Amino acid sequence: MEVNKIYQGNCIDKLTELKSNSVDLIYFDPPFFTQKKHSLVTRDETKKYEFSDSWDSLDDYLDLIEACLKECKRVLKETGSVFLHCDKVASHYIRVTLDKVFGMKNFQSEIIWSYKRWSNSKKGLLNSHQNIYFYSKSKHFKFNQYYTNYAATTNIDQILQDRKKTNNKKQTTNNQKQYLRNMIKEIQLRVTLEEETQDDILLQKAVKKLRLSREEVSGIKVLRKSIDARNPLIVFNYKVAVYIGETVPETSDYQFDYKDVSNAKEIHIVGFGPAGMYAALRCIELGFKPVVLERGKKVQERRRDLRAINQEHFVNEDSNYCFGEGGAGTYSDGKLYTRSLKRGDVRRIFENLVYHGATEQILIDAHPHIGTNKLPKIVQNIRETIINYGGEVHFEARVTDFIIKNNAIQAIQLQDGRELTATRVILATGHSARDIFELLHKKEIALLAKSFAMGVRVEHPQEIIDNIQYHCTGERHELLPAAAYSLVHQVRDRGVYSFCMCPGGFIVPAATANGEVVVNGMSPSRRNNKFANSGIVVEINAEKDLHKYEHFGVLKGLEFQKDLERLAFTAGGRSQVAPAQRLTDFVEGKLSNDLNPTSYQPGLQSSPLHSLLPKTIGGRLRKGFAAFGEKMNGYYTHQANIVGVESRTSSPVNIPRKENLEHPQINGLFPCGEGGGYAGGIVSAAMDGERCAEAAIVGL
Repeated sequence: MEVNKIYQGNCIDKLTELKSNSVDLIYFDPPFFTQKKHSLVTRDETKKYEFSDSWDSLDDYLDLIEACLKECKRVLKETGSVFLHCDKVASHYIRVTLDKVFGMKNFQSEIIWSYKRWSNSKKGLLNSHQNIYFYSKSKHFKFNQYYTNYAATTNIDQILQDRKKTNNKKQTTNNQKQYLRNMIKEIQLRVTLEEETQDDILLQKAVKKLRLSREEVSGIKVLRKSIDARNPLIVFNYKVAVYIGETVPETSDYQFDYKDVSNAKEIHIVGFGPAGMYAALRCIELGFKPVVLERGKKVQERRRDLRAINQEHFVNEDSNYCFGEGGAGTYSDGKLYTRSLKRGDVRRIFENLVYHGATEQILIDAHPHIGTNKLPKIVQNIRETIINYGGEVHFEARVTDFIIKNNAIQAIQLQDGRELTATRVILATGHSARDIFELLHKKEIALLAKSFAMGVRVEHPQEIIDNIQYHCTGERHELLPAAAYSLVHQVRDRGVYSFCMCPGGFIVPAATANGEVVVNGMSPSRRNNKFANSGIVVEINAEKDLHKYEHFGVLKGLEFQKDLERLAFTAGGRSQVAPAQRLTDFVEGKLSNDLNPTSYQPGLQSSPLHSLLPKTIGGRLRKGFAAFGEKMNGYYTHQANIVGVESRTSSPVNIPRKENLEHPQINGLFPCGEGGGYAGGIVSAAMDGERCAEAAIVGL
């Protein structure tokens, strides 16, 4: 069945078409057993509908209700719920039937839907309500809480209040005006750079916009902040909550329902990046024990291996900028901006980061980031939470094989020879775990070739980007952060675009093996380095651009990646020195006599990247850079370097999965995050980790 589509037909018939454990919530509104014929007329009185709610017996009616409920239970996820709507006629029988199908312990609540009658009756009390029963499939049900602020339209009759009589002896509220004024009002405010320095500027603007006195406003809470630098007059856009006669809440104390899972059933998680970390945390919330297997080292030990890459040009293939505690996200800008708003609860992901030590500013900024200097401590705190609540996190535990019997996961084999019994495995190894892709391919486990992107990283002096974006000369205003940019251009049916832009950041060596050069970017929390860098990459279409690699089958994109990274290694002098070129020389097709200063610590080697890169990448990059220079006056400059190669934007392989997030061929295997091809950044990976945890516990 398709989502966002209405299906009309018999309830039982349509339910049987749905897969088991596939639905989050069911609202069941069956006939009420009125034993009457009913007719309805549309509001414009153009159509009339009739239906019969007549039954041969109560038993027949309840048999149908029970049959429908059993199908509802079958299709619901383990975290799912059902709401059944009925009225006084058969509600007591239906409640017994619900207890029979779902169990008394899974009754969660009863909603009374109250409505007003048009008249009263001397004969007795009129029925003025209907019932909505709330049952869950299991104790692991998920309930999303939504709140609505007080507003001028709030129904005063639903608020407890004092009452008095008017001169006409009619009942009225004693303080209706007060209730209308006691509210939280969300508004948008614009503040210039000059105004930003003024005390209480948000309060001043709020009372003026709402036509209130200062005394009426208890306080203001900033909900969202962004910068509008499209025009020379730069302004901050604020979304604020204005508390009118209400107490402003103090800093929130974010709490998560973590349980002691020391003796609970185990879920094995391979990889401890964002997807793996959030999968483990979610398992604990759901009452299951996560056992995390990470090939790399703890954050503190990982730093030594990063130093060896930068200074000695030696790559530890299990501990580097990609592998180790926190994954590639630990040593990145910590960018939290995502467009994947439909994949999960973004706010929940942010709040969990705040719970583990991130600043609350990430809840406010339109483009939030944490910073590579702060991420390691947050990642360490997440690990401690997992261990404190009974989970396990094993480092230097590289997975080398999966034991599979009857198309189901039975055990995991580690590099040190250990074999761990495992029936549910969340595979969250990241986009650079090539050995995992090769292992699955060797075991003839289904994989798919996936389109991805590769290119170079461009580095400008940060002041140039600031001058372009903020319409200034010299240093930017002290209240403005290091400027960022986002660029895209179509060249011969392929996108050329900026990726992982790091204002005030560094270029870092992101190779995962010796004999290859890969570059990436990262920024500290203050973004105060003198350089700005960004990946500029070209879309690689797996079906159209890799004909020379077809003999590699589904791993053709992976092999293309390898060849480009080996080429960069050779061009740089067979070390972690990276091949580079002035931006203008690259576009004009000539070797650079010298290079600009750089943040890339291992060093740069002038190389003819214009001829070394495959035409499908190099040719499009040259046209793309020229177009970017027209969009951002000053961007195309000899003061910028391009550095090769940016090749790990996303996975070139997709590990398929069914609607229940399980691999279609191997029961108990749940591909997850960037490595599976289901995420593209910290937040989307974290959300996918939570979803995989919720899927993996079903049936345990």
